[in-house]
Amino acid sequence: MSENLLDLLKSQVTGAAAQQLGQYLGVNQDVVPSIMEKAGATMLGGMMQKASSPNGIGDLFSMLQKSGGGGIPDLGSILGSPQKRDEYVKKGDDLLGSVLGNNLPAILGALGPVLGIAKNLIGPLMSMIGPMLIGIISKQVMGKGQMNATGLMDLLMSQKDYVKAALPAGVGSAMGLANLADLGKGAAGHATDAARAAANYGTEAVNRGSDAVRTTTTNVGHATAEKSGSLFNTLLPL
Repeated sequence: MSENLLDLLKSQVTGAAAQQLGQYLGVNQDVVPSIMEKAGATMLGGMMQKASSPNGIGDLFSMLQKSGGGGIPDLGSILGSPQKRDEYVKKGDDLLGSVLGNNLPAILGALGPVLGIAKNLIGPLMSMIGPMLIGIISKQVMGKGQMNATGLMDLLMSQKDYVKAALPAGVGSAMGLANLADLGKGAAGHATDAARAAANYGTEAVNRGSDAVRTTTTNVGHATAEKSGSLFNTLLPL
């Protein structure tokens, strides 16, 4: 069975990092792992849901590429500086909005009672978790030598049971999922389509290159023939 990405996420917030995050959220650090798991399951579920849309898998793969294998953000270091924290949260806002889309307000509202933290801190927490998950996913995909849309989808689909077990009650409905079994539904087909499109693009590029070579060769041949004819016509009177 594939490694649980939520466990990897929780392992990034221990010791001093868990203490700092607990202070920021206004909770005891003992409950930080539970908060990370529930919030992480929501974010990961959103990624799986996004990947089920026609263009979603391409968007997610672009996010991985943009991360450039930069690794997993060090939350302890980030939380140690209010300026770094605010800058990090601001950068994560775009990722959060892209993954959860129009359902974001409803999802944050459903998470409030479950996480037990102030409403105004739920969004920032999710914005912190997003880049961490992208870093974890990127590391896993690259480690398997499958840095492509199909490799990304294989990894996401392997997390379905973990997400279903950790996703808080009511959040699935806020995400627009009538049934948690719908997570990632149809995504494998989209990944295959994306891979096929890339292959077709490569084939078309080769064909265009071959056509260009043929055209160039033909033009050179015509030009040579024209030059030969011109030379013959010039020498004939002589």
